[in-house]
This record gives sequence, C-alpha cells and structure tokens, in this order.
Amino acid sequence: MVKTGGNTDVPTARAFAILDYVVESGKPVTMADAATALGLAAPTAHRLAVQLEARGYLQRAVGSKRFVIGPKLLELGFKVMDASMKDAPRHAILQSLADAIGEQCELGILSNNEIVYVDGVRTARPAYLHCEPGRHAPVHCTSNGKLFLSRLPKALRHNLVNTLPLKRYTPDTITDPQELIRELDIIRKRGWAASNEEYITGVVGCAVPVPGPRKKMVAGLAITVPVARMAFEELPKNIPAMEAAAARLSALLTADN
Repeated sequence: MVKTGGNTDVPTARAFAILDYVVESGKPVTMADAATALGLAAPTAHRLAVQLEARGYLQRAVGSKRFVIGPKLLELGFKVMDASMKDAPRHAILQSLADAIGEQCELGILSNNEIVYVDGVRTARPAYLHCEPGRHAPVHCTSNGKLFLSRLPKALRHNLVNTLPLKRYTPDTITDPQELIRELDIIRKRGWAASNEEYITGVVGCAVPVPGPRKKMVAGLAITVPVARMAFEELPKNIPAMEAAAARLSALLTADN
C-alpha cells in the first residue's frame, strides 16, 4: 500500500496512493475510508478521486457512490500486461494448446464491460469463427465474460448483472439476471466457465483464468468449438490442458523482464 506523507506528499503521490488503495481493496470503496487509510484529509481524497474519475482512472460502482477501477486504468493495466507477456512466447503457448486440443483458443481481457481478445490461434480444421486480436464480445454470454463476472465481489457482481443489457444473441442466451447470477455463483466455486451456444448458435466453449501478480485474474484463456465436433458435455475434458497453459502464461506474465 502506498502511503503519503513527508516530502513525497504531493498531488501526484496522493493520486497514485488513492489508485493503489482502490486496486488493492478489490471492492468498491469510499473516499472517507481511503482518506483514513492514507492519512489524507477527506475533502482532498474526494477531490482527487473526482479528478481521477473525470479522466477514467476511477469510476463509481453501479448503483453506488463508492469508487472502483475505471476503464482507463484497466486499459493501462492491460497494455502493461501485453507488454510483459512477450508476443512470441505468449502466442507459442496458445499454439501449443490449440495443437494439443485441436481447436481454436483465445486470450481475452475485460475492458469497459466487454471482452477484448488480445491473441488467438485458429486451427486448420474448419470452424468459421473469428479469431482476430482486438475483437470485442459481450460478457454475459461468453465463457471468458462469465468467468470475469464471476470473479467480481458479490455486491458488484449482482449490481452489474442487474444493470447490464442482457441482449439475446441466440435462443440459449441467458437474459434473466437471477438465472445468470446463479450460474456465476457456480462458476466462481468451480473455477472455470462454459458457454452453451449462448453467443453463437452451434458453438460451445469454456474458459479458465490466467492469474497475474498477487494471483488476481488478469486474462481468460478460452477455447471455442463447433458442436459438430464436440458436445457441450465434453468440454470439461479440456480443462486440465487449459489450466496448464494458463499456468505457463501466468509464469510468463510474472517473470522478471
């Protein structure tokens, strides 16, 4: 935790201290709590938080005045992650997994309540699935998206699900907030997520977390498979290989550069 005070107690140091406090808390926080923890005057903490909010580094939790990480800070973190995970070694791990499973695999991150795919490998087998880095996908009906949602603190998870537009993409898309919350609870306990033709008809998939520093999930590793080649019930057989690949990605991310 960054502490303010002494000669380093300048606006920039205070702002970084607030960001650090919000990140480490892992849940929506009040600036009164931040001020107490950091030794700041409450008005000063609130003023800096509002300035950080205006720049996108913080945002208000859904349905609350408390602060959480903002989209700009997430984007910055993802850029750091992308720079740390050297492109060639990262892609080689994905290629190895795709070769072992025989299906397409993708690495996705969460940005502004969407999944953004940063890397992927398409196999030679016909799939007709997009696999381009930079592609966006919804969170409520993809395995990577549901995995990220399941990792949120309970109150934030419930508020977000009840606020998100749960658009129906296929007849199997979960559009009832309570049903989705129940599934997210199961995913959180199980440790991996699956999607059963919820985003694209005829396509199933599953995802496992990629831990970063302090074991926090920074990315999701997913496979997507046409049901013509693999039934939804067969997906769990791929989890051990996926978790092994995720561990290798995590080691790549946390290794000293």
